[in-house]
Amino acid sequence: MFRCTNGRRVHDAEMRALMARGEPRIERRVETVMAHPEVRAAIERVASEDSAEALRELESGRDE
Repeated sequence: MFRCTNGRRVHDAEMRALMARGEPRIERRVETVMAHPEVRAAIERVASEDSAEALRELESGRDE
């Protein structure tokens, strides 16, 4: 399904065909970006911060 900038969702045969054709290129681009050291470091940082916060919440006995 494709979501337009105005929030409209498009999921017709033409859009499915267009997305299927572009999907390999899109996937390659995402893989390239995700492999950048800066992106990997940012993901690691956020994961570490969130893990630390979750552990603090478990230790304090609260569940938010």
